[in-house]
Amino acid sequence: MYKILIVDDEPMIIHGLCRQINWESYSLELAGTADSGESALSIIKQKTVDILFTDIRMPKMDGLNLISAAKQHNPFLRSVVISSHSEFDYVKKALLLGVENYLLKPIDQRELDKTLEKTIDNLNRDRLSASKEAPDSSDFRNNILDRWVNGAIQDYELFERAELLHINLSARQYQVCVIDIIDFNTMSQKLLYVQTLLDQYRNSFPPVLEGECFIDRFSRIVTVFYGNELKKRHDELDQFLNKILSEYRARGMRAFACTGPASDSMENVAHDYSDAVEFLNYRFIDTGSDCIFFGEYLQEFKSFGCGALLIQFAEALTEEDLVKTGAIAKKLLDSFSGAALKIVKKCMIPVLILLVRHMNESGHTSEMLPSNATTGFSALNSIDSMEDLDIWFAGIIGQTLEVMGKRKQTLHLLVQRTLDIVRKDYHNTDLSLNTIATDFKVSPAYLGQLFREETGKYYNDYITETRLQASRMLLLETDLKIGEILYRIGMSNQSYFNRVFKKAYGMSPLSFRYQREHCPDIK
Repeated sequence: MYKILIVDDEPMIIHGLCRQINWESYSLELAGTADSGESALSIIKQKTVDILFTDIRMPKMDGLNLISAAKQHNPFLRSVVISSHSEFDYVKKALLLGVENYLLKPIDQRELDKTLEKTIDNLNRDRLSASKEAPDSSDFRNNILDRWVNGAIQDYELFERAELLHINLSARQYQVCVIDIIDFNTMSQKLLYVQTLLDQYRNSFPPVLEGECFIDRFSRIVTVFYGNELKKRHDELDQFLNKILSEYRARGMRAFACTGPASDSMENVAHDYSDAVEFLNYRFIDTGSDCIFFGEYLQEFKSFGCGALLIQFAEALTEEDLVKTGAIAKKLLDSFSGAALKIVKKCMIPVLILLVRHMNESGHTSEMLPSNATTGFSALNSIDSMEDLDIWFAGIIGQTLEVMGKRKQTLHLLVQRTLDIVRKDYHNTDLSLNTIATDFKVSPAYLGQLFREETGKYYNDYITETRLQASRMLLLETDLKIGEILYRIGMSNQSYFNRVFKKAYGMSPLSFRYQREHCPDIK
C-alpha cells in the first residue's frame, strides 16, 4: 500500500482532493496533509511517503522548493503538482524536477485517475527494477508520451506540454511502432531486457528517422515517428528493425516489433498505438517473424467493407457461442468471395489477430498462451483452395473457443464473477468497483489489484471498453440517438464518450454510423 501526502494552503482543496481519490480502489493510504511546505517536509522526514501532491504557490516554501527538498530526503518520491496556474515557467521547473503530472484546479476526475494509475505503475516498476534509479525529468516526458498514445490527455494540455518538451506535433505524418519482449521469466527480467534493448535501439537510430521513444506502462518500447515523407522511409525502417531484432535474437533474447501505417494526423496516434498493440499477436501466427507492418492487412480487409461483421464476430466470441460464431464466420468468408486466394489470406490476418486476443484475455494475461493454443494458425500459408480455407477456419474457431473455456477457469473466482457482472450489467451507471466489492464482501483495493493482475487491465478501463463495444453494436444495428445509446450503455457524459470512442476506433460515433449508412456491404 502506497502512502500519499497532500499539501495546499487552502483547506477546501485538501478536503476536495481527499474525496476525489478512490483510496481503496488504488490501495492507497493518506500519510497526512499539510498547509505549508515546511510542515510537509517535517512529515516526510518522519514518515514513509511514496506520492506527494502539492500546490505551487504557498507562503515561505512553495511547492517546487518542497519537491526539491523532499527528494533530497527520498530520491524515489513520486510527485504531482496541483495548481491554479499554468504559467510556462512553473511547468518547466516542474519538468526539471521529474514530476509525474501538472494538474490544474479544479482537478478533472478522469485526469486524476489516469495520473494515479500511471504513478502507481511507476512505483511498481521501481520495486521490480533491478537497477532502480531516482525519477528525473524523463519521467515527466514519458508520462506525457504515454498518455498521448493511450488517448488519456486533453488536446490543450498535450499541445502545451509538447511545446515545453519540444515534441513535434506539426509534422505532416506520424507512424507508431511498438516493440515487446516475448521471451522472459519474470517482470523484473523483462524490465532489464527492455532497458537493454532500448539502449541498443537508441544508439542505432538511423539519422533519416525522427521520433519520440519511451517505455510504456506495460514495459514495451514505443516509438512515434514523425516527418513529412514517412512512407518513403519504409525500407529504412524495415531494415533498421530487422537488424536490431536479429542482433537481439543472436544474444539469446527475443522481441517482436509491430508498426502501423503512416498517418496524416497526430490525432490518430492513440488509435494507431491501440492497433499496433493488438497486432503484436501476429507473432503467434507467424512464429518465425520478428516484425510486421500491419497497414497492408488492414487496408485489404477494409476494402471489402465487412467491419460490421468483424464486430459481430467479436461479440459472438465473447459470448462463447459456437453456432453464432460459425454463422458469422461464414458470412465473413462469403464477403471475400470472388477475390484471389492470396488476397483472402491477407484479409484473414485481422480475424486471426482477433481470435488470439480473445484467447489471451480469457485467462491470466501475464501468462503466455499454452503452446497448443495457436497450433494450426500458421497453416494459413499452405492452404491452396477456398474449400480448404473454410474447413481450416471452422477448426480454428473451435480450437479458440476451447482454449478460451479452459483459460477462463484459471481466473480467480472473484475475477470471473466480476467479468460476468460487467458483461451483463454494464448499462448500470452505478456499477463501480466499490459496489461489486461490497457485494463480494472484500475490499475494493483487493478486488482492484486482483482484477488488474489477472486481466492486465484496470477495472475502469475494462468497463469503458465493454460499454464502447456495446455502443458500436447499437450504432450499427439501430437508429437510436446518441443520448439514448449513452443511457443504454451506462454512460452519461457525451463529450467523454465521443473522445474515448474516437481514441478506440479512430473516428467519432457519428462518423462510424455514417459509414454504416453509406456502405451497404457492412450492414
